[in-house]
Amino acid sequence: MLRKLMPIVLLLALLNCIWVMALNHVFGSFLYDTPYYLEYDYITLRKGKDSEKDIGLDFLNQYEDLTVIGETDKNQEIGVYDPTFRYYAKATKLIVRTVLRYFSEEDYREKKNVSILITSIDQIMNSGNSLEYIDALRRWKESVYTTEIIHMLDIHSDIGRGMNHELVRNFFSIPAEDIRTIYLQSPNGQSAKEARDRLKGLGYVETKRENRNSFVDATHFAFTEATLYTQIIYSCALFLSPLILYVLAMYIIGYYEYLHTYRMFGATMGHIWKLYLWPLLAVGVMASLISSALMVLFLGCTVGHYITLIIYGKLQVFLLLGYSLVVICATHGMYLRSKARME
Repeated sequence: MLRKLMPIVLLLALLNCIWVMALNHVFGSFLYDTPYYLEYDYITLRKGKDSEKDIGLDFLNQYEDLTVIGETDKNQEIGVYDPTFRYYAKATKLIVRTVLRYFSEEDYREKKNVSILITSIDQIMNSGNSLEYIDALRRWKESVYTTEIIHMLDIHSDIGRGMNHELVRNFFSIPAEDIRTIYLQSPNGQSAKEARDRLKGLGYVETKRENRNSFVDATHFAFTEATLYTQIIYSCALFLSPLILYVLAMYIIGYYEYLHTYRMFGATMGHIWKLYLWPLLAVGVMASLISSALMVLFLGCTVGHYITLIIYGKLQVFLLLGYSLVVICATHGMYLRSKARME
């Protein structure tokens, strides 16, 4: 019996694996859908109405592992405190040691009016004479923003990708009262939490992120915000689901002659449930448990888990309900067909 039901086990396991992979990819994309490509545990604070007028933010310079980004009312400018050089290390850039450099500890401590320009590195490389182009671009932007340009990072780097700004200022060179929004992130989270508590004491209000953990959130994100690659993966899961369920229904209907034979020997719908339906439903549960366990091990050894146990549970319930509906409808249809044939 189990050998005959093995195709059902394999099809259900395949369907489950497809959905686990798709949802894991989508929920994993949520982690990278953050401002300035911060880690998922970043903290957002906005200046409150009751904030102190003379806000002092110099204390943020005490944290050597803290990344701070400040936004003002000027959309083309942001401020950055990056003592770990995370944005510099991950950026596409030109290295001209005597001409270009990154923010230094001295810049932060002395609040030097220095900035980094977000521009196209490809355009600089294709200009013919890169050094002359850099010099002319620096002088032009320095006159526009009244600051010293010390480096240029590519528009596709983490600090500039998908954003509207083109100037990254030294965070401490911006008047504290002009900073409306602050993003905090640290590797262990402790420094960010300590800085958050002190900023709250100055009148900043923490903004909670929307917790997206449902199938509706995943579908909305996949088709409105995600990359084309994510859309293709999720679309494949949506397309393959009814196809696999249809194949399952056709396979189950292939047992019509067995069911009709049972009916000829007086089997009622109750007997059909006991001899036919319950084994099929049990096989569905078995396939769900086995494939889920294998996917947990596979994801743990490869890309990692991004969906929670709650999502796992909801997915299994959803798939088993779909499978049960297919089994019941197919079996009931065969029962009615057998009944009509015997009349």
